[in-house]
Amino acid sequence: MTKKSARGDDAGQGPAFSLIHPVDLKVGLIVLAICAFLFWRTFLFDNVPASLAQNVQPQKLPQLLLILIIGLALLLPFEHLQKRQQGIDLDSNRRDRPQPIVFVTGIAMLIVVGIMPILGTLVGLLLAAAGLPLLWGERRLKLLIPYALLFPTLLYLLFSIGLQVNFLPGVVGNWFG
Repeated sequence: MTKKSARGDDAGQGPAFSLIHPVDLKVGLIVLAICAFLFWRTFLFDNVPASLAQNVQPQKLPQLLLILIIGLALLLPFEHLQKRQQGIDLDSNRRDRPQPIVFVTGIAMLIVVGIMPILGTLVGLLLAAAGLPLLWGERRLKLLIPYALLFPTLLYLLFSIGLQVNFLPGVVGNWFG
């Protein structure tokens, strides 16, 4: 049973039929603040002379991704309206604290991102694709091994060859030239 406030709504969850969900608004504002900081950081990237630029300047890909994330963050406070029409209560699962695996996953991803400059982007992607399912309890190696090898490799090839995005080669990439 949840506590009711003086207004008759669930404590901390806002009015039952509010246009903007207060919890999602806070999350959206945090995401927007992080995106604003990261977008500002993209202006500090070195520019490549137009004659040497392969497709896009180094800051454009992160900026495009950040614009997409900003768009999704702007929609977040209104998501509850659609879910309510579908009979889904977004707040029902929010009453429980996140499981420890959520924090372990975050730390694991920070470690992977931290070692990417050293080992290279492809190795980082391979580690993430193999390590996260193992961390989450996946033990079907017949599924895990092809996924962990093929998905990051195809993703890497799509971006590096198809879209001509340059990734960090790292130690492993330097071995192969």
